[in-house]
Amino acid sequence: MFIGFRPIQPGDEAEVLRLLDTRADYFAARGTRPHLAHALLSALPEGTTSGQKRLMAIESDEVMVGLVDAVVDFPDLGVVSVALFLLDPDSNLHGFGMPVASLLVEHGIAEGMFAARIECPVGWAPGENVLRAMGYRPGESRLGVRTWSGELAPPPAMPF
Repeated sequence: MFIGFRPIQPGDEAEVLRLLDTRADYFAARGTRPHLAHALLSALPEGTTSGQKRLMAIESDEVMVGLVDAVVDFPDLGVVSVALFLLDPDSNLHGFGMPVASLLVEHGIAEGMFAARIECPVGWAPGENVLRAMGYRPGESRLGVRTWSGELAPPPAMPF
């Protein structure tokens, strides 16, 4: 199985919307509707530029199965802020959150990042379980979303 990341292209809009619709549970926990989430994907935090934005497709065997919305060097140099990390629950990667997150960590390290701030809806078990297992610490919550933080490091080995 090949897993890769690539920038979202203008022609990907229909596939992005389809993926957002597959995770209505995530958006319900976040208090946002999936069709409004598309606007969130184009948003930038104040004081950042479009060059810092990383809107990535997660692909498995050349099929888009997930999304990552991140901003590098925010809020500080060397820190990546992840606003969205979703996998299609019907894809062949369902249950592979940890390995895919590990690949994202490697990708962040390759871009020169050493720490991460990751948003996750409060109480959304799929995200919180992965973040906790990877050693991230829960922090402040605002409007139903908690920010987790930690160093970018490969996660502990998974017993199989």
